[in-house]
Amino acid sequence: MLDPLSYKDTTSALLKGREMIKRISSFCKKYLPGFKDAYISQIAPALGVRESRRLVGQYVLTKEDILTRKKFADAILSSNWPIDIHPSRRGGVTPPLRAPKNNYYQIPLRSLLPKTNEIKNLIVAGRCLSASFEAQSSARIQANCIRMGEAAGLLAAKRVKRK
Repeated sequence: MLDPLSYKDTTSALLKGREMIKRISSFCKKYLPGFKDAYISQIAPALGVRESRRLVGQYVLTKEDILTRKKFADAILSSNWPIDIHPSRRGGVTPPLRAPKNNYYQIPLRSLLPKTNEIKNLIVAGRCLSASFEAQSSARIQANCIRMGEAAGLLAAKRVKRK
């Protein structure tokens, strides 16, 4: 299991990933028509990790919130993305858990704010929001992260103006 906080683990995963890219490229050149002169023009400079640290916030978004399409008075965004957990080991793929169609859940502002009053002036946005493992797998998509960032920026600006 990859520890995204370990430079040894992330370096190893990055090197393995690049080796896999080279093997796939060689396979394509050798066996697929039209790929003989193909080449890799770019590889991502950093490893994409789906999950690492998450905030313990004023509200922890849960699997049940996603599946029951919970609504919040302090909602900052609405989403209908399913719970999408990728397997950590090779093998079968878990199909996404979907709730009823034509409906959505919401993410509350409280999931971007720390639970404790000991942490001042912190607003998070993106995959580090306060959420369970399952809920984070739905909330972490780019469209949601962009909207969380916008909400965090608006709240920060509002708080700075008040001072």
